[in-house]
Amino acid sequence: MQKFVCKITKVILLFMVMAYYTASLSTVSAEATRGNHLAPITIIEYVDFQCPDCVQAKKIVDQVLDKYDGKVQLKLKHYPHATHPFAISAAQVFEALSRQDEEKAWKFYDLSMAEQPVLKTGNSGLQYLVDKLNLSESEKDQLNRDLGDPTIEQAIKNDMEEENKLGFHSTPAFFINGIHLANATSLDDFSKVIDSLL
Repeated sequence: MQKFVCKITKVILLFMVMAYYTASLSTVSAEATRGNHLAPITIIEYVDFQCPDCVQAKKIVDQVLDKYDGKVQLKLKHYPHATHPFAISAAQVFEALSRQDEEKAWKFYDLSMAEQPVLKTGNSGLQYLVDKLNLSESEKDQLNRDLGDPTIEQAIKNDMEEENKLGFHSTPAFFINGIHLANATSLDDFSKVIDSLL
């Protein structure tokens, strides 16, 4: 009987923690979704496009999406560091692209992570990555219009404030269904949390 009560208590505590973090995490700027939009598991990642650790984390997240195909979705939020001067511009391009076509936004993300050093060259590096998307003239015009929309910059600032309020100040930072994943260095680290939720 005592073991049963302990088990129930653990489950209740887990749900309380999930409810707290889920209530704390909005999805204002996390519009572009990779994976099944109806998946029961949502991974939110706070990312900095110039963060080397984010490049390494992406490799693991790709494995997670592969392993849990259809059961997991990934949403990006932004936390560009002051030490990475072009990370905010890359975040703005990602968000602007996601308004048009989230597939193109994710392709930009993949290219940015694969060729991260080009971002150090600033606007020319961003242009190089955008050119690789083969946008039509109308898509380029729309991208430029959206980049001029102050709500995109505000959404990124909101993400940063949100992560600060949650008590975190680094990237990558992961939340799985609202639960903070403190150790995110392997597929196994993600699997332990995901398997417990499925």
